Amino acid sequence: MTTAEINTGSNIAPGAGIGDLLSAIAPKNSPAFSANLHRWMRSHGRAGDTVYRLDAGGKLATVYGAGTLFLGQPYADYSGDTDFSGVLLMGVLCNGSSATRVCLAGDAPSLVEVENFWGQYKQVGRCAIDVNHSVGFRDQDQRFHQVDGQRTCKWCAAPVATS
Repeated sequence: MTTAEINTGSNIAPGAGIGDLLSAIAPKNSPAFSANLHRWMRSHGRAGDTVYRLDAGGKLATVYGAGTLFLGQPYADYSGDTDFSGVLLMGVLCNGSSATRVCLAGDAPSLVEVENFWGQYKQVGRCAIDVNHSVGFRDQDQRFHQVDGQRTCKWCAAPVATS
């Protein structure tokens, strides 16, 4: 992972626009894809938007906690710009297109890009967000099944410890 810098769309295949991303992550393709994330990206998403993890030590970490995920990208209005344009990822997952993109003034240096987020999301859906399988998504009851006596995630096929 690298500290947030100007995102030139490196997480989206070269030449691929946001339309290609939206097609790939459409909830009709898999129950693992979030309808709310898709709606938000369709309404408010910009080419180059990706997911960033909040680093410890910044002022935002005292409010949201280190590790909190944001969706968006750093501004690049001028040399040395440290503002970030985005939204809490959990706000998007819960509220869809009604979640509001904001300017986080001076906070880009405390956000660390989640490497290859969209590539992971395309493969395992919301498991790219919840790798520990601990978030109670709305459709949690359909997320897991038993395979040879082991609780297993239907979205990514990972065995999951029972809680």
